[in-house]
Amino acid sequence: MCSFGRWAWVVAMAVAFASVTACFGLRTSNDYYDRGSARLKDDKYRGAVADFDKAISLRPKYIVAYIGRGNAKIELGRYEEAIADFDQALLLGSDLKSDELDSYRGRAFAKFMLGRYRESIADYDQVIRLQPDDAYIYFRRGRAKFEGGLYGEAFVDWQVSLELAKEANNSGLIGTLGRSIQRLSRCRRHSTALQSRQPWSFCPGLS
Repeated sequence: MCSFGRWAWVVAMAVAFASVTACFGLRTSNDYYDRGSARLKDDKYRGAVADFDKAISLRPKYIVAYIGRGNAKIELGRYEEAIADFDQALLLGSDLKSDELDSYRGRAFAKFMLGRYRESIADYDQVIRLQPDDAYIYFRRGRAKFEGGLYGEAFVDWQVSLELAKEANNSGLIGTLGRSIQRLSRCRRHSTALQSRQPWSFCPGLS
């Protein structure tokens, strides 16, 4: 083979290899996870679930893919399926605190949406253990406690949340908490619901 022909063959093979790499390189578990994460951020939840499905099929112990899929399923209202994904992420275990935190946080929210308030509270307890200075988590745990009939404990959580929100200068949350606590305090003054733990049907729109 002449020199020119040999180099032409080498170039052709290099181009072909690059094309194959570009094609098949996008089909790794990481590539599907990255695209699923991008779709999740763009509110393309069904596409995100499909990508996370593929990532997990290629790597069955891909913890963050389970977390991502769980979050996408929450957005689609598929709460039981989301809980199963967060369960699997926690079962697999991770050395990263952020993975554990995201799993408990997502599962707590999904359980709250299903009315499983005591279980939601238990998961929020774990989130607070891992991240004790998160004002939003105290607020959400307070909501779960309120819905679960633990009105006094809800009040305490919202007070803690308010203090943390003030430290972070989070005006939006401060406003929400201020209104919630004011209404809750008004109910406390005019009823015995805190002691009896009866539903506060007369105090709608609390939070």
